[in-house]
Amino acid sequence: MRVAALFVYPVKGARAVPVAAAAVEPAGFADDRRWMLVDEGGRAVTQRELPALARLAAEPDGEGGLRLRFDGESLSVGRPAADAARVPVTIWRDALRLPQAEEAAPSLSRWFGRPLRLVRQEKGNVRPVDRDWAGADDVVSLADGFPILVATTASLEALRIPFDMDRFRPNLVIEGSAPWAEDGWRRLEVGEVELDLPKPCARCVVTTVDQESGMVAGPEPLDSLRARRLRLTRATPACCSAGTPCRSGPARFGSAIRSRSWPPGSDGRSTPRGCPRRRCETLLGGRVLPSPLRGGAGVGVAGQNATAPVWERAGGARPNGGRQVLRPLTQRRHPRPLPARGRGEARPAPHPSSKKSTEPSSRS
Repeated sequence: MRVAALFVYPVKGARAVPVAAAAVEPAGFADDRRWMLVDEGGRAVTQRELPALARLAAEPDGEGGLRLRFDGESLSVGRPAADAARVPVTIWRDALRLPQAEEAAPSLSRWFGRPLRLVRQEKGNVRPVDRDWAGADDVVSLADGFPILVATTASLEALRIPFDMDRFRPNLVIEGSAPWAEDGWRRLEVGEVELDLPKPCARCVVTTVDQESGMVAGPEPLDSLRARRLRLTRATPACCSAGTPCRSGPARFGSAIRSRSWPPGSDGRSTPRGCPRRRCETLLGGRVLPSPLRGGAGVGVAGQNATAPVWERAGGARPNGGRQVLRPLTQRRHPRPLPARGRGEARPAPHPSSKKSTEPSSRS
């Protein structure tokens, strides 16, 4: 296997920038998602609510600033000064105070027809990766959840959809593997760099945005992924793998790649960080076995539907210190079935457990 492509996204949600080499840092590729657009309330703006962001091209200027281009117009943005005003922003559950590039706000607001500001993440403002899936020292830039996204050309070809890789917005693209082989990888060696792959990536509506026009182009590839790649929930398909660097260094186009897979029957305790993907399954009392997902290799639980596991977030009380736990849908509780009744008989009263509760949901 070898590196087929490398991409950085200097502004979160903006167009990809292909590179021949990238410096892999603890928070991800250098210059990757270190800038972000926020609305008036300081909330992160992405292609989910603003697909036209795909038309925004951003290139680092080598001095910490950016060159922005949008529909024929351009703008140079300098790195905010050390004493620049810091604005409170939120990205998912994380709250940060980031310096703002004030000169960018008028042009960005005019280009996208809504008030927008541009903020930059400095090295002291990194975010922790979800502790359910990573170690205590793992950090992330302004990416959604993990520092690096890994994709393979074989898996894209296996989907048989007429789209380019840019729909999936990966950082590292690998060629020379089998389709969906990434489901079973736990670590990658890319030259001097080592990456842990704790989980597959759950895909969202951004994959339906045409990255050239900046418009939603229809239900694909989500429909194809739902048909073959359901994993985390009934409605959330998985494709590509989330990665966290455990050894930094340069990654280069064409570099050879070695993978290490999860051993058969492993519960993760022998892995470098005891990946919580295994711990979650161990908590459920199931022995982890290698098994195919819908369309590829993956992880199953002994005694359950090992040929096509579909996972959901477990509600209610959370064991293991309050962590969210994944469980197979085959373990879900179902209302007691009603007894068969003869012709003309009155319908029996429903079982109390099947009545709708007026209490707020524990997952709201």
